[in-house]
Amino acid sequence: KKEKDETNNITVLLLSGPNSDSGNVYSPPTETFTPLLSSHTTKHSSSLSKIIIDTTTLHPILSECRVLKSPHERSLLRHVTELTSLSHVYTMKHIKPSMMEYQGESLFRHYAYFTGGARHVGYTPICGCGPNASVLHYGHAAAPNDVQIQ
Repeated sequence: KKEKDETNNITVLLLSGPNSDSGNVYSPPTETFTPLLSSHTTKHSSSLSKIIIDTTTLHPILSECRVLKSPHERSLLRHVTELTSLSHVYTMKHIKPSMMEYQGESLFRHYAYFTGGARHVGYTPICGCGPNASVLHYGHAAAPNDVQIQ
């Protein structure tokens, strides 16, 4: 987000801060922004004093938004949690030997969308078989659901 202040400076707000679950620090995309800001400053130098990149404002605000939930948000979370459970049950009931793991993922996604209206899912479902069934977070771009179920 860009904001102009009374001195005609532009402040660009970038997210930066630690993840409260993992402790990993999210770094803002400054390498992407720097060339854009440089070209903007060159083109508009007569009317612009300075571009300020603020990496401290957004994180505490967004962190607080994660904590407090309205009744509607809580209701939505209950709905998607129930839908997720039902999608897992549907997948387990309909997966068969000789199918591929990605077909299990497809069953999960289909049920969530067809039955619950969830066009997108919050994570790639783990549909691994054999040794893959015990690997947490299996079934993403780096480890696709690509094994045949025996």
